[in-house]
Amino acid sequence: MEPFTTLTTENICSSCFETQKENALLLERIRFLEKELEKTKEETKKNQRKRKEMKTKAQIGRILTENKSEEKKLSRIEENFKNILTATQLNAVIENKSKIKRTAEDISRHLIIRSISRRAYEYWRNQIGIPLPSASTLKRRCSTFSCRPGMLHDVLLVMQKTFHSKPEAERVCILSFDEMHIDRKICYDVSEDQILGPFSKVQLVLARGIMAGWKQPVFFNFDTTMTKHLLYEIILKIEEKGLLVKTIVSDLAGSSTLWKELQITSKNNLIIHPLNRRKIWAFADPPRIRII
Repeated sequence: MEPFTTLTTENICSSCFETQKENALLLERIRFLEKELEKTKEETKKNQRKRKEMKTKAQIGRILTENKSEEKKLSRIEENFKNILTATQLNAVIENKSKIKRTAEDISRHLIIRSISRRAYEYWRNQIGIPLPSASTLKRRCSTFSCRPGMLHDVLLVMQKTFHSKPEAERVCILSFDEMHIDRKICYDVSEDQILGPFSKVQLVLARGIMAGWKQPVFFNFDTTMTKHLLYEIILKIEEKGLLVKTIVSDLAGSSTLWKELQITSKNNLIIHPLNRRKIWAFADPPRIRII
């Protein structure tokens, strides 16, 4: 037998060669088309991602526009009602909250409303639906008001809300102060959990309307002498809340040192406001006027 041999190109007939050539070209064409198909798929995916991103951006833009429009509406509502409702109340109305964490400012304003008319307060709360605290809540929060020696800041906050919309005539006031003797006893302050005393004197400062019938303690402290620095500090703290101090009144016993500091004499009974250079008149209480 002759050994096995493979056919060479020379042994292939021309028709078979052409067929193989066409097959090779077709394979190349198929591979090319497959690559183009992959590219087309990639482009399609990219276009889909772009369309999705554009759609998302459009949705976000629409949402932002709607939010801005809603914010403008809420801003107008807040602007219209800011003098009627507190920020806490507005937030409760807008978000329909049932549980509200009220600030000291809220309680101060609610106390003022209820002091004007209890029946109107209850009508606003129960019939109209304005978010106002109950009477028990007000009582509970009032029990936490700070009455530490020094400036009565919680009292001043209530006064600020009370006189916010009052005319100047009702805000003009006089400061009267006196140093009073007290029993030298040791006392326990339950609310502050502290022991007080023994003290021999207490300095009390009272603000009182000159053209309106109101009066309110604004400062007290034990074994404290009234000085020029302390007096000016009290005046500034009070006027920060909207009041106008026009006059001071005191006796000539515990305040004799103060009058010397202020250079008050029978010929000069005024002092100058520490900030705006306004005149503040100084008087002795009636039993001591003849001593001046």
